[in-house]
Amino acid sequence: RVHGNAGGQVGAAYRGSLSGMTDGTVIVDGSAGLEVGMRMKRGTIVVGKPARDFAGLQMKGGTIVLCGGAELRTGAWMNRGTIVSLTPLQLLPTFGYASTYNPTFLRLYARYLSAFGLALPADASYQRYTGDAAVPGKGEILVWNGAA
Repeated sequence: RVHGNAGGQVGAAYRGSLSGMTDGTVIVDGSAGLEVGMRMKRGTIVVGKPARDFAGLQMKGGTIVLCGGAELRTGAWMNRGTIVSLTPLQLLPTFGYASTYNPTFLRLYARYLSAFGLALPADASYQRYTGDAAVPGKGEILVWNGAA
């Protein structure tokens, strides 16, 4: 757990490496720099305040929870995985709206994250966007409907 802000590439692949984070949980109470979760395969990253550009870049799996949202190009070249945002995001045009629903699996995440003192609105509706269509992307970005 990071009690404060983190720099760039939290849970990301080393430069030249094909895989980033493969297991575990990283919680950043503050903000995070560029490329959070770049090429991550599994695991969970939670960022309490805004993340900078390219959160979830080339993501291959796992989950990123953005409590404070993110700047530009969230999920760029994302193949798989889930990004959950509790604030509105400016999405790339290569992500398409799929549906608005109440994801059951978020109840499990909410219970898991409550052990770390984090609250995730689990019994709520989210807008689901799929992509990135620039690659054969099967990833999803969930944006909480309660986001103001």
